[in-house]
Amino acid sequence: RRSGTAPAPAATPAPAVPTTHVAETYTLDQLQQAAAQLNDAGKATDLVDLIKSFGVVSLTQLPAEQYGAFAVGLKQLGGQL
Repeated sequence: RRSGTAPAPAATPAPAVPTTHVAETYTLDQLQQAAAQLNDAGKATDLVDLIKSFGVVSLTQLPAEQYGAFAVGLKQLGGQL
């Protein structure tokens, strides 16, 4: 025999929440300017280490798809973008 309660409504799926945000895009010129500021501020060694961490020896060799991640590294060193 059925009880007097109504069946539970079907669960509505929660809207998908993106796990990543839309990354800002940067130009090579913007990255170079921020890098120059860090260099002038005496952070040349940190800057070289950051560049090498991306597997390149020069900022001009950095693939464009890594500009956003590199910008994050610049900001962590105090760079202004």
